[in-house]
Amino acid sequence: MKIDKNFKITQSLGKTKEYIKKIVEITGLNQSIYIEGASGIGKSEIIAQLASEMGAELIDIRLGNIDNIDLNGIGIPIKEERKAIWTRPEFFPPENCSKKYVMFLDEFNHATEQVFGAAYQLVLERRMGVHVLPKNVLVIGAGNSIDDQGISFDMPSPLVNRFLKINANANIEDWLKYAESLKIDWKILGFLKSNPEYLHKFNGQTSEDNFPTPRNWVRLNDFKEEFEEEDFIECVLNGLFGYSLAIQFKQYLKIVSKIPSLVGILNGEEEVTTLTDLNSSYAFYMLVKSYFINNSEDITFKNIVNLINYTNKQANSEVMQMLNVDLIGIVNKNMSSEIKNKLHYYIFENPEFAKQNKDFVKKIKDFSKELAV
Repeated sequence: MKIDKNFKITQSLGKTKEYIKKIVEITGLNQSIYIEGASGIGKSEIIAQLASEMGAELIDIRLGNIDNIDLNGIGIPIKEERKAIWTRPEFFPPENCSKKYVMFLDEFNHATEQVFGAAYQLVLERRMGVHVLPKNVLVIGAGNSIDDQGISFDMPSPLVNRFLKINANANIEDWLKYAESLKIDWKILGFLKSNPEYLHKFNGQTSEDNFPTPRNWVRLNDFKEEFEEEDFIECVLNGLFGYSLAIQFKQYLKIVSKIPSLVGILNGEEEVTTLTDLNSSYAFYMLVKSYFINNSEDITFKNIVNLINYTNKQANSEVMQMLNVDLIGIVNKNMSSEIKNKLHYYIFENPEFAKQNKDFVKKIKDFSKELAV
């Protein structure tokens, strides 16, 4: 939690999802929720995750792209009775259905005045004309901050007052966990680990072509095989993030290209090359972590020992200690009891190792309650 420049209390997206679950647990599905946050931070993705974790079907409606008739349905006249029957909108769940839904009204403050009027009834009365929302539907709205200088409008106060509003922000640790689940390239992860301020950075005064957002970092991963094509990747970087960051990331790619072979390190075949700067240290951190998560079945006890010996000779000891602690967690979660037992003996009962790696052993002792042996 933090307080932004407009004196709003903002939560990370991870906390936002956690708090929505708690709100539902306390109030049921009848409390409508509104999430406001900067463009591209991942609001839509977090709601999709939430629906999946709740076992609910997601109904994704982009209010900025629809007309009020899409919400109200179409009146079909019955000439003999001099009246009309209003069709149920395609996205609207049947009144007596038993299935659980999350109705996500995205781009809420991009909507036209007429759509706002229709949304009033949906949020305030949980109905659209004659069609009533079932009790098992959670309504969540989301919109961009006015500070983004996009096509956004202030919502009417009565409508805001019907929502429980959460102000969300981009958080590097949340995003890194999400990115690891998507298998985003380690070079991208390493850059953001050492430069978290570039996860989302909007400057309304700049004339640059674009600005960094979590959404665009995910898009950059599509081009990871082209990172060595300097002119092409510079064009892509400029298009996704703007000139300044494009040049910085391009320089970063040159630095990390000199990182030794991880396979060689695991096999004890690489001489120690000191990683002197923070960028290369964090890039190495994410390279190792990604490799261990995705190849745990192929890693031997000797590989782990070779790696720990290598990391404990590096200059950025704090980064390497963080890496070692993460490695122990991955080993504990994914590897055999035989490897865990051997590693426990090597770290805690090997006097030579303890003497050479006092800081590491102290950190691991703090972590040892989670080390299943």
